[in-house]
Parts: sequence; C-alpha cells; structure tokens
Amino acid sequence: DLVEGMENALKAAATASSTPWFYAMFAKTRLHESWQFDHPPDYWQEPKHYIFYAQNLSNDLVYGEMGVIMYHKQLVLESPDFDQLGLDFTMSFPVSVVPKISAYGDFATDPYRAWRTAFRECVKLSHWSQTKPCVGTEYRLHVWTTHAHGEHADWVLKGARDGVNYSNANAHNEPALKKTFRWDWLQRYHRSLYG
Repeated sequence: DLVEGMENALKAAATASSTPWFYAMFAKTRLHESWQFDHPPDYWQEPKHYIFYAQNLSNDLVYGEMGVIMYHKQLVLESPDFDQLGLDFTMSFPVSVVPKISAYGDFATDPYRAWRTAFRECVKLSHWSQTKPCVGTEYRLHVWTTHAHGEHADWVLKGARDGVNYSNANAHNEPALKKTFRWDWLQRYHRSLYG
C-alpha cells in the first residue's frame, strides 16, 4: 500500500522492524561500495538515530544529507504528529552523525527531481543558518547555490536558490516552511515557478 508522508513511511518501516534499530536507504541514493550494514548502536546512551555520510554526485559535498540512516524504532513509533516536528524529521530527535560514507546521492535524474532535492535541502540549510548559524551550514549552503555539475546541474542550482529565497521569505512562518515536507505541495510550487 502507498503511504503518504515520510514520517508515516518511517513509522510503517518501524512497525515492520523486528529489531530496536532499523536502516533506511532512500530511492535517490545508491550504496557506496565500502558500506556495510554493521554499525553497532550504543545501547548505553540515550535513544537516538545514527546518520551516515553520503557523497553528493552533483556538487561533491560529503555530509549526512541523503546518507543511510539507522533509526531507533521506538523513537519513530512514538514520534509526535507532523505539526509538532521540526523542519527535518530525523533532526527532530537526538542524533549521532557518523562520518563514514554510506551512499552516493544520485538525485538529479530529471529536472524536477534535481530541483526538488536541492530546494528542500536549501530551505532547511537556509533556515538553520538563520536560527543556529555555524560554519559548516554556511559552507554547504554556499556550495549548493554556486556549484553543480553533471546532468541537470542547472536545475540543481535553480532548486538551491529557490529554496534559499523561499526560506528567507518565510523565515518566521514555520507552517509555510514545513510544506516542503510534502510532495504534492512541492509539485504545485514548482509549477507555479516554472509552469
């Protein structure tokens, strides 16, 4: 059955899981050749998710965006309603970032998907650069908006810049920012910009 919304898809995966943590890999990625599904979670620390790095094939950034995530089953099952979450489902919970490359972010498979991924990521990065500034966020945002290569690179840059503009225009409007979670809204917004 089709499940609407990332948070609902993750809850469905958590329900199907028979272990305290489960791995999630997303359609716009492919596994790195060195990756093994063998990371040992720390049972003695607070419950948290583990985010692994991915290499972005459109701009060469290497960080957690598009990486494999090892989700804590109970945190996902007990997650609050969508309107109580932050701009990023995973980052709404305690996390540990593991600097180990798990996947390649191969998202620019057509103009719309190239735009959508860049748009969503740059809405978040732009928002975080305003609310929790840090050098790493500023650097990633700069690269997203100025550097892209390969197929549909122009749409990656358009999406990144549109994401920054949308985030700036809605800086104090969290419901508007959270619309970027939803595929149907993203399609409508893309059409409103590009027909």
